[in-house]
Amino acid sequence: MINRKINNVELEIDPLEGDAIYFLEEDASNLKDFDIESIISYIHSKGDGKYIPLCLTIELTNKCNYNCSFCYINNNESKSNPTKFYRFNNIKNDLAWLIDKGLLYCTITGGEPLIHPDFKELYLFLKNKGVLINLFTNLSCLKEDSLDLILTYPPFKLETTMYAFSDLQYKNITEQSAFLAEDFKRKILFLKQHNINIICKTPLNISTIEEFKLCKEWCEENEVEYYFSDNVSNTYNGTDLHKYELSMDEKLIIRKEKIKDTQLLDLNQFGVKRAFECGAGEYSLFISYDYRLRPCMSFHAIKDANFEIEFNKIEDAYNAMLKFINRYKGQTLTFCCGCNAKNICKICIIDELSYNQTGCDYCKKCSENKYILEKLIKL
Repeated sequence: MINRKINNVELEIDPLEGDAIYFLEEDASNLKDFDIESIISYIHSKGDGKYIPLCLTIELTNKCNYNCSFCYINNNESKSNPTKFYRFNNIKNDLAWLIDKGLLYCTITGGEPLIHPDFKELYLFLKNKGVLINLFTNLSCLKEDSLDLILTYPPFKLETTMYAFSDLQYKNITEQSAFLAEDFKRKILFLKQHNINIICKTPLNISTIEEFKLCKEWCEENEVEYYFSDNVSNTYNGTDLHKYELSMDEKLIIRKEKIKDTQLLDLNQFGVKRAFECGAGEYSLFISYDYRLRPCMSFHAIKDANFEIEFNKIEDAYNAMLKFINRYKGQTLTFCCGCNAKNICKICIIDELSYNQTGCDYCKKCSENKYILEKLIKL
């Protein structure tokens, strides 16, 4: 067992289990739920209210063995430079520094992170330091050594993308034929049988919408947790991918489906949007494949929010990021007048900063949220 103390909360973590996290009786009784969001929120609340790096998303590489046309990280650089990785020995001390500051939960993503030559070293380092891991992988590279690693040291959860239900559609979307939909489904069931907490997701766009319901139904039938999103983001190098976005009517159907699934959304709660009212303003951070620090993945287009990390000097980038966050935290977004769409509104400080720099579609997104809200209330 690994003993840790974060924000005056004592806990023990078993690296040989995926979700074995133990609290003192008083803390356990104060936790309403034991999902990761509740745990993170509780630990943060036990401090002085200041930012603490409890959650890290680390993008090990921008390389992938798939070639999905709608992928935000799919760009010319990722295809032309197949050997660009930051090595574990170079970043080990930086990760140790974050763990000493309170890092508890780490999402490992890419590209396809299992392509990284030091994946195993990094994974074991985090596990043996008492960090809970959420692994994003397309499953195609999960075999032999890496599969044995996952079964021996299970992640807190493993998230994978279900692009399609049929082999033909899966091949067309991923532009590869070595690992298809039937392979994917078999591996899902294998991992589930071995008690891996596996979660499927589908990014909904014009390429994936055709077999979305089949994917969702298969997961429900096999008792595999499943979620979906209609978000479409431009690539890191600025290529506009909104041509893959669903129509307004399709989005409306998707949002209705999501609300029906969760039963959590209050569609009549008035409110205004404030800067950094999310985890990025309190306890989460992101490291990109080119070793830059930012509050969350979506800040890649905001130059002032990307902080280059010199190896073994993450503290400098971290302090610069906190200074950036505190400059805006708590401020009402300039163009937000407040409305009942707050709980479905995805506009944040990124949109405001982008609008100030380039004149993006801030107002279009706002009007879209209000339109969807109006329709959902009627439905």
